[in-house]
Amino acid sequence: MTHLADIALTQEQIAIIKAYKHSIPGSPNSLRIPIRNARGINLGHLSPITVSSAEDPDVIEALTRWRDRYKAFFQSQFKPTLAGTQSWLKNVVLKNDSRLLFLIYANSGVRVGNFGICHLTSTQAELDNLLRGEKGGDPDLIYHAEICMIHWIYETLCVGHIFLLIFENNILTIMLHRSIGFKEIRSHPLYRVEKGEELNYTTIYEEGATPIKRKMLEMAIDKKKYYEKHPWVQAQGF
Repeated sequence: MTHLADIALTQEQIAIIKAYKHSIPGSPNSLRIPIRNARGINLGHLSPITVSSAEDPDVIEALTRWRDRYKAFFQSQFKPTLAGTQSWLKNVVLKNDSRLLFLIYANSGVRVGNFGICHLTSTQAELDNLLRGEKGGDPDLIYHAEICMIHWIYETLCVGHIFLLIFENNILTIMLHRSIGFKEIRSHPLYRVEKGEELNYTTIYEEGATPIKRKMLEMAIDKKKYYEKHPWVQAQGF
């Protein structure tokens, strides 16, 4: 979890985040993270949500549809709208230097999901918003997308600690993270908070919150063990 002493981002991190958010999707100089497997075969890429893609109705529609389909796995649960998704992209994702959201593309060019980084500091980063919204591409595309994202965070953003939070009943995704090298380090109590038509699950108690039996797992990955498990990532030089 983020500590107050680690809040500040480095100037280098801020410059990288801004460059990715102002990249032009589809242009020869667009910034993206390649997705490859251990044999060096290209499976697709991670393309950042940018100032221009936040205006793309197809992107907004896909994110809204996926968010609605998988809302049970999010801490904030509500009926998403196109306008709400675009507002979130513009006012939360793009304006916050500690966040990046990527679209996952198969090598065929099909957009199949999304994956994000949040609570980025000078020393750590949290993975979030991982989902496959569409069929297509290699069956192990999401597995390799996570491996390549982690390598990019270590090498490009220069942080040493990567973690994530996940509902303990999200078994398939927990198994995915374990297969990559994540370990459970602690569990957090959950509280249910209803605000109008929105339902929130929080790890911090607030007035009116109801404790529930389900827990939130915190998982983290050890950098040294990650590269021991996936040495091919460094060997390919990306």
